[in-house]
Amino acid sequence: MKLKKITALLLVSAMTVASMAGCSSKGANTTTSSEANEIGAMSDPTHLNVVMTFNVSMATVTESYSACWAPMRHGVSEALTKVANDGKIVPWLAKDWSSSENYTKWVIGIRDDVYFSNGTQMTPTKVAASLNYVYDFNDPANGGPDALTNFMVRPKEIIADDNAGTVTLTFEKPIANVPGALSNPAFAIMDWEASKDIDFANKGEIGTGPYVYDKCIEGHSIELVKNEYYYDDVPFETVTILGMEDSSTASYALQDGSADVGFNLSAADLTLLKEKGFASQVASGARTGFYFINHNGILGNDDLRKAAIMAVDWATIDKVTVGGSYIYGYAPISESYVEYGGDVNNPLAYNPEAAKELLDKAGIKDTDGDGIRELDGKNIELRLVTNKARQMDVMADAAVPMLKEVGIGATHSLTDDQIKVGESGDYDLINWNQITVQCGDGVNFLRQFVSDSTSNYGNYNNAEYDSIFAKLSEEFDNDKRNDLVSQLQKILIDDGAAMIAGYYQFNACSAPYIEGAAANGAADYYWLTNAIRPAK
Repeated sequence: MKLKKITALLLVSAMTVASMAGCSSKGANTTTSSEANEIGAMSDPTHLNVVMTFNVSMATVTESYSACWAPMRHGVSEALTKVANDGKIVPWLAKDWSSSENYTKWVIGIRDDVYFSNGTQMTPTKVAASLNYVYDFNDPANGGPDALTNFMVRPKEIIADDNAGTVTLTFEKPIANVPGALSNPAFAIMDWEASKDIDFANKGEIGTGPYVYDKCIEGHSIELVKNEYYYDDVPFETVTILGMEDSSTASYALQDGSADVGFNLSAADLTLLKEKGFASQVASGARTGFYFINHNGILGNDDLRKAAIMAVDWATIDKVTVGGSYIYGYAPISESYVEYGGDVNNPLAYNPEAAKELLDKAGIKDTDGDGIRELDGKNIELRLVTNKARQMDVMADAAVPMLKEVGIGATHSLTDDQIKVGESGDYDLINWNQITVQCGDGVNFLRQFVSDSTSNYGNYNNAEYDSIFAKLSEEFDNDKRNDLVSQLQKILIDDGAAMIAGYYQFNACSAPYIEGAAANGAADYYWLTNAIRPAK
């Protein structure tokens, strides 16, 4: 069966399910460029088909903190600031900013040429209302997540001055990285007042991005239309986003012309597409694949934990098993960001013989000859839990026999709800895949290893680590902050606080008739943008 027919069957099947559920979609547009690869041009230059290797759905920051990334990836939302490819913070909906000498007051200059997709101007009053709305909805005091306030504690005052074109944020204590925090997708500027009566299952909130939500087939596709009020050129009248969790299926969609652009395919699929004439861009650095280690479980044993880390050859898994989708590294924050301590030494490098020796000396031996060592009279059987995103499940399957090679039994299972499992503690290792220098700063990633952090899913506890981390809130000199972060990384590495799998390589792939699809190594939410357009 031809690839084109395979993709068509997948699309028809999903649409049939959706129509039974009462949803609709621009079905004709999902294959408007099906002949494009054969003729080298788009059959409909007004419509773009994008495939994303995720289960697409309508999402909003009011649903959950992590859901706020989707509207920005879909080209619907924008923030006051943006993370450039080099990790620096640059203006976006803001035009400039300044702070008081003690960093307790920040004045943000607001652009006057931006309109929401409903035609309402984005004024300082609207900006202040948007920030307040998100804080109100996600207030930890009312049971909301603390992730938002970890990036930027709620200001004591948010004052809008429409005449001056500014929003002033005043804090109880000094805050150093306000411009960076404002790049967080959670702080995307929305017209929440006008959005309150919208059917969020389909339309989504009203933002300032180049595209606007139109229709949705949950788990399959999202339809977007051009934002007629956008402050810049919008190259396509309509866009279809196809969700395909399997990279190979996404690759087929690109090959048969059902998609024009794809994001974050496997390295093997990316190589195949490049051979067929597709353009691609790869960027690595900011996203780390790692495992929280449950320090309250069997891996609370220092010798067993460190031996387990030394038993897994992540360099080979990164290069061979997932074909270079990850770059090997052992520090929580990549060596691409040396200023954050990525160059510290690794005393727990891959060394299965040293792992065996460490276990033998600790008395953790295989006494019954079944190949699995015992601890406290019981066979060791580590529980690895992962999801399927970014091939972390494939990597876990490769790690299990390596652990068994040194006598550490292990099993691997999948979950659709990592946070629920993480909070339950029903695991020994659970995978996470995170931007480590989100918003231009690695501090919030490292906060997860502070003993009293609610996102410390590994139950890690180190008084020295807590003490050094606390100093970051009082230090505003960049060099001194970087030194503190380097110290924190050294503690995590030496302790074996987490198991680091490697640094994920972002990628964007496009047909030869498309230009502007890019991968940002410092952030993971600038996917569909108005820079993607028909090639000249």
